Amino acid sequence: MSQDEFSTILNLIANPVRRLVLKSLSREPDYALRLSKELGFDQQLVSKHLEILEKSGILTSNFEIGSSGPSRKVYTLSKGFSISVDFGPNLYHESLVKVSTPSEHTNLPIEEELTKIMTIEFSKRSLKDFSKLIRLIDQRLRELSIERSVLIGLRSEVMGALRETLLQQKREFDERRVVYHVFNEQTHDPHTISDELNIDEESVKRILLSLRKELT
Repeated sequence: MSQDEFSTILNLIANPVRRLVLKSLSREPDYALRLSKELGFDQQLVSKHLEILEKSGILTSNFEIGSSGPSRKVYTLSKGFSISVDFGPNLYHESLVKVSTPSEHTNLPIEEELTKIMTIEFSKRSLKDFSKLIRLIDQRLRELSIERSVLIGLRSEVMGALRETLLQQKREFDERRVVYHVFNEQTHDPHTISDELNIDEESVKRILLSLRKELT
């Protein structure tokens, strides 16, 4: 994930109207007029945000002939992302992950239930089967969310202890900043660190050289 990609997606979903549009299109493709009626906004406003989302590549569109009227432009949500920002004392972390498809992960127990449903003919699929599968997925997501929250809290405590250690050792301000960056971003590239922290690259190299000796 690049900073530009993260900022682009974050800016797109910062607008509440666009979030509502994405929420609606996550269920099924739709066109501007019906979306505007569903969401309670002016059609021109909805069309404007649909155009922005389409230009970003998140939506695709095609023209379909209406049952009782002219053709209409139907929008489809074509990409999925999970975005998160964790912040607090001794904690700041950004994450942008592209949503994976089940075929990319073949060892998840839930996939057995999914396979059972997908191999049944459309006309014979039961809403009860879908309900069971969604409950299983949501339960697992809640468990992972709790585990993630605990790990984030632990990481915050560790970074706090690291800060106190660096202060007690009377490390210089720029050295502390480089250490925080290395631990948080898992990078030792002096050029990148110099650019992001606005510290002279030669100074960064000296700090990294000393840090490598301590870490090996």
